[in-house]
Amino acid sequence: LVYWIVEALVDQSHESYPRGGLNYLCRGLGCLQDARISVILDHHTLPGVQMAGQMFTGNCTSDVQFYTSYNYHRALVWTAVMTMLTHLDPNFGSVFAIEAVNEPIMNAALTPNYGTFQKNFVQTIRVVELTLGIPVLSSGLSVSVSVSVSNNFTAALDVTSSASIFTAEVQSALADAIPILMEIGVQYSSQSIFEASPFQQPSHTSLMANFMDINWQYNNP
Repeated sequence: LVYWIVEALVDQSHESYPRGGLNYLCRGLGCLQDARISVILDHHTLPGVQMAGQMFTGNCTSDVQFYTSYNYHRALVWTAVMTMLTHLDPNFGSVFAIEAVNEPIMNAALTPNYGTFQKNFVQTIRVVELTLGIPVLSSGLSVSVSVSVSNNFTAALDVTSSASIFTAEVQSALADAIPILMEIGVQYSSQSIFEASPFQQPSHTSLMANFMDINWQYNNP
């Protein structure tokens, strides 16, 4: 998947990409679910470009900018939105994993703070799932949803994501993802999915956080 499938993430001052991809994704996932095919949402094209000279990045350039705070943040917002859609939109019912980054630069010395991004990627997925009441047994994380917000998913996520057990970057990404989710609901007439009460999904299985094999990167991966 491309990052601009979440259209609010596009920096229109210098980025220009096709629109309407999320609608096609939902339709395609619905077909795959009908065919009982399991799906990994692979973040194939990252904001800022993750690998030089590759057409799959959406911008075949030598100017690699993904490995910056700004673009790590945009990727985490994308992750939060995709996690929310996966657990709340029935079209995403056959999705079992989200991959953080397709083919990062192979030399880890050239990808500063990429390891921190990967940890935040996992936390971003888990805080959404914990808010939804989905068991995440291996994470060692837990949150509680107060009664005052127990019938409103976005309000509950706003509260749980501010818990001190999550990093400031994860908290910031989730805060930015919430209005994007609501905008998607309006755009695709799917507000009812995100406003359903009760919203918790304890019968769902936590998603697999997927990464390239550790041997993809050398020099202290």
